Amino acid sequence: MRRPNILFCIADDAAWLHFGAYGCQWVSTPVFDSVAARGVLFENCYTPNAKSAPSRASLLTGRYSWQLGEAGNHICHFPEDAGVFTEALEEAGYDVAFTGRDNQLHHPFQTSWGVSTRLVGAIIMTHGDDDGLILPPAVAPIQVVVVPIAAHKPGVSEKAAELAEKISKYARVKLDDSDNAPGWKFSQWEMKGVPLRLEIGPKDLEKNQCVLVRRDTREKVFVSLDELETAIPAQLEALRKDLYERALANREKRTWAATTMDEVKELAKANTGYIKTMWCGDLACEMKMKEEVGLSSRCMPFEQEHLSDVCPCCGKPAKTMVYWGVAY
Repeated sequence: MRRPNILFCIADDAAWLHFGAYGCQWVSTPVFDSVAARGVLFENCYTPNAKSAPSRASLLTGRYSWQLGEAGNHICHFPEDAGVFTEALEEAGYDVAFTGRDNQLHHPFQTSWGVSTRLVGAIIMTHGDDDGLILPPAVAPIQVVVVPIAAHKPGVSEKAAELAEKISKYARVKLDDSDNAPGWKFSQWEMKGVPLRLEIGPKDLEKNQCVLVRRDTREKVFVSLDELETAIPAQLEALRKDLYERALANREKRTWAATTMDEVKELAKANTGYIKTMWCGDLACEMKMKEEVGLSSRCMPFEQEHLSDVCPCCGKPAKTMVYWGVAY
């Protein structure tokens, strides 16, 4: 009997309503829909523990989340006695592999860190302001919006269209030639986070110039139309650099170091952000940090710092620095 191919696709933070196979008309999921058409599409599944890690653990083990111990929550330990279906498949002679173009079996990359709602939320919270989004140029769908001023005046609309065409060769650009007033357009594109706005009107045409406005600082600069090909990339790069440096400075000023549990508790009570300490690697100490302070481990950075010789939870020798924070 030929063994079937088994494929599990887990989409974190994705609701079933937002897949074409389930009838969604405004989100395109062609790969998922293709797999669903060839396989089995479940229509009556639900989870009593709607969180990513417990849901994945339930799929891996075939157990309810309340049967999974530490794996039933968002912590970084998986019980050794919780058998998973991949181990059972391996024991039965299966493997996670695919036949390549060379007709040989290859092991795939088994995780895909795609853009999720959490990443979108992080961009909004990290860079946004009271007027809306501020998108880094690398991820902005529109990097430059061209807004004609007094578009009814001779030559303005035509020049705006010409500039948009030229800019499209080196940046993602949108020409807003709608009937809305310029002020309305400014607010709309600022809210959407477009990094750079180009304004051009009759007086600018006379001087062979335009106005470039950065979304983050609202700084206006007058630029010759002959220099746009270098000025626009330079403005986008300056905005990117400033966004990064402001975000880094904000993170650094909200990160504190501690060497004792008393220090951790005082810092957690008085501040929001990250607390970094040494850690012995014992799960009991991680659970103690969560129970007594409400913090869970966020990461163990590649660039380690030696803050002290011992773990603040138990006093045992510690060689690893950990960032702690509140999980939302």
